[in-house]
Amino acid sequence: VQFDYADESHNTAARLKKAHSKLNSHFLLLYGDNYAPIDISVMKSQYKSTNQVQMLCYQNQGDYSRPNIVLDQDNNIKLYDLTRSNSKADWVDLGYMICPKKIIDLSSTSTATGLGEGLLVPLVDSNKISAYKTFNRYYSVTNMERLKQTKLLLQSKRFFVILMSTIR
Repeated sequence: VQFDYADESHNTAARLKKAHSKLNSHFLLLYGDNYAPIDISVMKSQYKSTNQVQMLCYQNQGDYSRPNIVLDQDNNIKLYDLTRSNSKADWVDLGYMICPKKIIDLSSTSTATGLGEGLLVPLVDSNKISAYKTFNRYYSVTNMERLKQTKLLLQSKRFFVILMSTIR
C-alpha cells in the first residue's frame, strides 16, 4: 500500500493529479464514506466491454438520497448535476468508479476544484462515462442517522468485504 498526501485545501480532482505517478494504468476510485454491496468483478467486466469509465449508480428509492445522475437508454451518463436540482435525475453517484489513468488528464489543475466539476462533468461532456447500476441499498457515514444504520449493519456481521484484483 502506498500513500500520497495532499494539503487539506486540495479537493479530490487535484489529489488525483498529485497521485498520478502512483496509480496503475486502470484503477478503482472509492469515496471513503459510502459502502455498497456489489460484485466488483461484474463492474470490472462492464468496464472492459464498454471502454468507458464505470460509475456505480444507485436508483434512488424514496427520499434516501437526492439524485444527481441522468442516464440514457444505454446507461451512458448524460448529466452530472452538481446542484442535485434537476428533476430528470433519478440515479445517485455512489463514488465507486473504475477508471483508466489517462482520464486524469481531463481534470482541472485547480486545487480547489472538486471531483464533480473537475473531472466528472468533463467526462460526461466527452461521452466517456457510463453507469454500472445497482438497486441495492447503500450505507454511509455522511450523517448521524446513516452512521447508526451502518453501525447496525457492521454489528450484525452481515457486511461485505471488497476484494480487489488488478484491473487491466
